Amino acid sequence: TMESARVAQAVEFVDDGRHQTGRGPGHPGSGRSTQAVLDLLRRWGDEGDPLSRDLYYRITPLARTRFARLAFQPGAGISVQGADLIVLHARGLVLPSKEEVRTGDDLDASKAASIAMVYLLMALADAIGNVPNRLSSIILDEAWAFLDSSFGIDLANRVLRDGRKDFKKLQLWSQHPADAPPDLLNMASNVFLTRQVEGAGAAALRMVGAEPTPELVSMVEQLAVGDMVMRDEYGRLGVIHVTPPVDPRTARAFDTRPRSGRGAFAQEWEPMVDHRSVDLPSLDLPSSETI
Repeated sequence: TMESARVAQAVEFVDDGRHQTGRGPGHPGSGRSTQAVLDLLRRWGDEGDPLSRDLYYRITPLARTRFARLAFQPGAGISVQGADLIVLHARGLVLPSKEEVRTGDDLDASKAASIAMVYLLMALADAIGNVPNRLSSIILDEAWAFLDSSFGIDLANRVLRDGRKDFKKLQLWSQHPADAPPDLLNMASNVFLTRQVEGAGAAALRMVGAEPTPELVSMVEQLAVGDMVMRDEYGRLGVIHVTPPVDPRTARAFDTRPRSGRGAFAQEWEPMVDHRSVDLPSLDLPSSETI
């Protein structure tokens, strides 16, 4: 569209510095930022371009939402030099449903800005992970929020497909087996199933290629803390147990429940004693091995 072409032109001007050097119309001193793009559209609008003026007034309300403020606030930037862990925290995104996106219904400012932030955060994580000769891991917590949009799925798909040659891996963390599209899961090297909510056991087992017998469904819906079913990169299935840390302080750090003053492992486990209450059957599948 003409609108996207004009925005792309403004981004190009800001990106190569033409808005500051006088080689093109712009707003000196704005710096190389998303806000500078908005300032440049305003300047072009003031100089008589109605399309830029229209875009400036349409984008400004989006830029002021709490979701887009990160991208448009003055001086926004992220320094990643020497960092081993970078957390991008996007709380409370208001994402449209797949039906809203499919039907093309008009979205309010919060939903439109949230879609843009999903794309921005995924692209930013992908770019940060491009460290030569170093393995990077992109972890998407509450992955359903990203995978509920075509933008998020496309970016996740690209990282999964190119991850081996780019020395990069993607981890999808979510609470229900239906949150991730089957095509993405089929490309995943390893899949881990912790305890499933009642009614989700069958879908979870199919996700790892296991026949959801009543016994296995009951098992995955009653797994204890630290127990999980794993499918490795060779397609082998097995039950594994994560041993809690011996150090009580480290064990407490495993529990993220705000209501708890003690760790989940500390409540159910004592050093050198195994108190598991659920007997885990082996996955007796003809075409699989047990890890």
